[in-house]
Amino acid sequence: GEHSLTVTSIFSLDDPPDRVCAVLARVASELPQCDPDRSASAVPSGGMEYHTKIPLNSPAEDGKAKANFLRWIWYAARREGLHLDEAEDDFSTIEAVADAIHDVVGPTFRLTRDEQQDLISHAKLERFGDGELLQRTGEIPDGMTFILSGEIRLTAPLEDGSEMALSTQEEGAFLGQSALTRQPVLGSVYALGEVTTVHVARDKLADLVQQNPKLQQELGRTIEERREYVRQAIAESEDIDAN
Repeated sequence: GEHSLTVTSIFSLDDPPDRVCAVLARVASELPQCDPDRSASAVPSGGMEYHTKIPLNSPAEDGKAKANFLRWIWYAARREGLHLDEAEDDFSTIEAVADAIHDVVGPTFRLTRDEQQDLISHAKLERFGDGELLQRTGEIPDGMTFILSGEIRLTAPLEDGSEMALSTQEEGAFLGQSALTRQPVLGSVYALGEVTTVHVARDKLADLVQQNPKLQQELGRTIEERREYVRQAIAESEDIDAN
């Protein structure tokens, strides 16, 4: 018969159950071990307990799937402001965000000190675990993400459902620029090892870009170049397959 693994998690009484279940199910569905033909699900099981059901191809994958899941929900819960094991997280402090904007976002966009100050309340620091998705093919990002530490891998989807690796990028790289044009992204982005980012909300960035025609031009060019790069890589790989 079909095999599933059930993992129990504890969250705080203040965490909205629907949000907790959505995060648990999403993380479970993105595990490499999860059977793509069946859906992962999560339910509250009373008190502060939640059960996540992860469909797997065989019991041999239980250990790996559980270890991955436990790692990823540690990161995902904190990004969503949820309290896994009732933990409080003070990673994204105002000082840390200000430093990140000064070190990475400011220089990339050549922002004035005032513009940098303006961004602080619209940005947050986030961490991703090894192998986690930072961006999914087809989604429209809700802001731009700048890499503060660690490495990411960009991939493009192929017709057979698999993905091809395009490139790796590190500190100072950014993604999600199509948030500004509200276009869906053409490829996925994965964390290689632990990755720390600063995420800046779309609306605030859009205001900044509109006030700065030169920046608008540059970003427009970057968006087009990246989309063209992905399209070309996909076309080339399909040519190779055809031959």
